[in-house]
Amino acid sequence: MTTNQDLTPDDKIYEDEFDLREALSIIWSSKNLIFLFAVISFISFVIYSVSLPNIYSSDALLKINDTKNENAFSNLASSYSGLASMVGVSLQNEPNSKTNIVIATINSRDFFQHLSSFKDVLPNLFAIKGYEEDTKRNVYDTNIYDPEKGGWQISKPSFMKVHVKYLEALSVSANSETGFISLSVDHLSPNFAYYLSELAIKEVNNVLRSKQLEESIKAQDFLNLQLSKSSKIEIRQSITQLLEAQLQIQMLADVREDYILSPIDKAYLPLEESGPNRFKISFLGLLLGLGIGTFLSLIKFYFKQKR
Repeated sequence: MTTNQDLTPDDKIYEDEFDLREALSIIWSSKNLIFLFAVISFISFVIYSVSLPNIYSSDALLKINDTKNENAFSNLASSYSGLASMVGVSLQNEPNSKTNIVIATINSRDFFQHLSSFKDVLPNLFAIKGYEEDTKRNVYDTNIYDPEKGGWQISKPSFMKVHVKYLEALSVSANSETGFISLSVDHLSPNFAYYLSELAIKEVNNVLRSKQLEESIKAQDFLNLQLSKSSKIEIRQSITQLLEAQLQIQMLADVREDYILSPIDKAYLPLEESGPNRFKISFLGLLLGLGIGTFLSLIKFYFKQKR
């Protein structure tokens, strides 16, 4: 009688050795089970994808405004950085720093608090549940917000609470190579997606314009005060140049409609939905069903062999 000890290495039998042919044979013999799981999973995912509401996207490509006057002012500011720091305002206008400021401002809670004061912003971020394409109207959860019954049916949510949904709907990023800013709004309503994207661009210009004007006026008042106190010609000349620069800032803020952001490709009202990708979801369901069916058929054969 031959024992395992008598077998040579070439004669040893490995019971747990993986045999691709055997695995394919097992899968083929269980093709009906695999097909059943694939069909069930595919149909389930199709039903799920159909139940998902359409998402509409409105996006814009923007550039940071930069002029020769501002570049000249930056050079002037660097020459008198000590005096500029006494004024208490930042005199640097590099496009990269502007880009970071714009993105941070748009994402900030303070900026959203400003946006939330506009009509329909809070209801469309907090209470909307769908969009009727036939009537072109938004559908709200009437337990939360009912425009026909006077608006909010609950306590009006704070901007802090809705800010999370705002960040989910709006995305803004910068291209590190070109410096261009991409802004996009995804929403159940195409009308509100377009409205919010346009509103965000318009108001970030207004907010930063107002802030710059306020700082410039304060700097101007300070410089005028220092000019009246100083009798040295060199200091008076330096202050005069800084005053001229402040006047340039105020002129640009008053004249330029797109103060800091200008559209390269402006936002448009979306005519077709951008998501969800129902074909992709259904295909993933088919793959999942095939995988589950194949796995179960192999597990079934394994336990059958063990028995």
